[in-house]
Amino acid sequence: MRRILTPVLLACTALTGAAANSSAYADEHDKLPTYACDNTFREYTMVAGSDNCVASNGAPTKGDVYGDFLIRNKGGEFRHRCESPNKNNPRQPSGSAKNYPKSVSGGFCWKV
Repeated sequence: MRRILTPVLLACTALTGAAANSSAYADEHDKLPTYACDNTFREYTMVAGSDNCVASNGAPTKGDVYGDFLIRNKGGEFRHRCESPNKNNPRQPSGSAKNYPKSVSGGFCWKV
């Protein structure tokens, strides 16, 4: 009996830890500056949102965007995190809100 319980307990412990990490990861993304737009697209690592974009969580509404942020569609199924191309140079922008609310863009983005 003891031999069977040990693998079961290990599996349950691993699943609980994975769920906690997944929840913490989602919470981290929910706190990032975010742009929600009617239309979104991705090409390689560049992501753009267009038409009626709405900024939230402190996302800038003009000029360059610095640091990590999200671009998503208003339906929520398209979510990409964009980050600075050079973490050692905080003066290098990670995206642009120059045409906000018509469009926003980010480089070095990946799906979350």
